[in-house]
Amino acid sequence: MRTLLLIAGVAIVFLVAWYGPNKLYQHHQELPENKTSTTSTTIEASGNVLGVGIGTTLEEAHNKLDVLRDPASTGLQDKEGNEGNEGEKAYWRLVGTEYSWIMLWSNKEGRVVQVSAAVRPEKPKPFKEVGDLSKAAINDENAAKWNVQRPDNLSYRLVARGPNHRATNIYLIATTLERE
Repeated sequence: MRTLLLIAGVAIVFLVAWYGPNKLYQHHQELPENKTSTTSTTIEASGNVLGVGIGTTLEEAHNKLDVLRDPASTGLQDKEGNEGNEGEKAYWRLVGTEYSWIMLWSNKEGRVVQVSAAVRPEKPKPFKEVGDLSKAAINDENAAKWNVQRPDNLSYRLVARGPNHRATNIYLIATTLERE
């Protein structure tokens, strides 16, 4: 038993010496349980929030978002009364992400035509992490807006709103996909 403990101790000393304590701690912070964004890809570049974007099917959205849902919340799933649309709207209160909630609207084919997401208030997202500000159609202290043309012809408007160039709300709104 003493030999095993000695080997474990030597291994820990070796790892700290090799990687340094900050590198080991940084690796621990990026474990899969932490579902916050760790990449530098913007929403404008990826076209999605938490893997859901314009044109995503509701089934795909449920597969990605149901695992992030706060177990204490009940989700809103509304198939009627969707502002005259024949599609659905769905809502998730989230845990373990940089977003506190996300809401989707779909068209009658079940494709997402609008995404609204609230960034956690304690950590608003800088507009530059939402999109390339040099490409923004509008960029002021309280909002940045992009008109994104995707190669697959599913274009959308991306809007980041919040004070001091930091988004508290993010919206993706289809401009080429039928909303009804």
